[in-house]
Amino acid sequence: MSAAADALPTGQILQGDAVERLGDLPAGSVDCVVTSPPYFRLRDYGVPGQLGLEGHVDQWVEELRAVTQAMARVLKPTGTFWLNLGDTYSTHAREGAPPKSLLGAPERLLLALVEDGWTIRNKVHLG
Repeated sequence: MSAAADALPTGQILQGDAVERLGDLPAGSVDCVVTSPPYFRLRDYGVPGQLGLEGHVDQWVEELRAVTQAMARVLKPTGTFWLNLGDTYSTHAREGAPPKSLLGAPERLLLALVEDGWTIRNKVHLG
């Protein structure tokens, strides 16, 4: 077994800032990431600086881009990344869309991830 594999925490839940915790993991050490990050403006977890409470949907996208960049570093070249996201309706134009309009948050993130070099293999719509 390699030293990198020995350094990986197994059977544990890693809590904390996602970018910081991913920084603790060795590069190229993860086979699969499955995540459902906080949707934009839908839940307050009561944690200062949490994802999802940004003022504008594009700020939310930028925060998630930072997380995905950290994930890209730890993923093996054959690794996969599964992302579960939902959308929400704007309550005010300052959030990024007219009131009562879908924000297109997942689509905005998808386009940003393509710009960052991610390969999008599939998209599933439920509901």
